Amino acid sequence: MSTPQEFARTLFSSEPRPPHTVHLEFDTNGDSASLLFEVLLLIFTEGLKTMYTPPIHISQVTDASIQKVMHYFASFGIELLVEKTDIPPVLHIKNDQYLRQHDLQTMTFQVSESGFLYTVRFRYLSR
Repeated sequence: MSTPQEFARTLFSSEPRPPHTVHLEFDTNGDSASLLFEVLLLIFTEGLKTMYTPPIHISQVTDASIQKVMHYFASFGIELLVEKTDIPPVLHIKNDQYLRQHDLQTMTFQVSESGFLYTVRFRYLSR
């Protein structure tokens, strides 16, 4: 794989494979968790681009599409979690906080759209 985008285009060009059957490898240069998080966000975005015409509005992505993307992520051992909640009365989105985290499971990316807050996170899929 040359780039995460190329990996995603290859991955999403066919039906999802069983969990843990696709190999994802890249050089992290010592900053593995935050770089992995960024790569996973890129793969998520590229995957949605194969299903929807950009610009993509997360509020228009169907539950079925999210489920399908989850299967793709499981194929390389990652559990994709997308949570949709009502926007709280006071909202401060700080999408750069993952840079100060060291555990993939604690990193989040949030988007506020159409009255909802969407939170994307990843964790390693157990075998």
